[in-house]
Amino acid sequence: MNYIEENIYNNKEFIDLLEQKLSKEDLIKLKSSINTLLEVLTNIK
Repeated sequence: MNYIEENIYNNKEFIDLLEQKLSKEDLIKLKSSINTLLEVLTNIK
């Protein structure tokens, strides 16, 4: 597992907490931003 993948894996607990706190609209925006970031990072490799 590379550094980025490891950090994403380690942050799953944090994301679970965010899901409990954020509104559905905010959660959708966050997931969209994360997906965009992952696409960019994947293209850098």
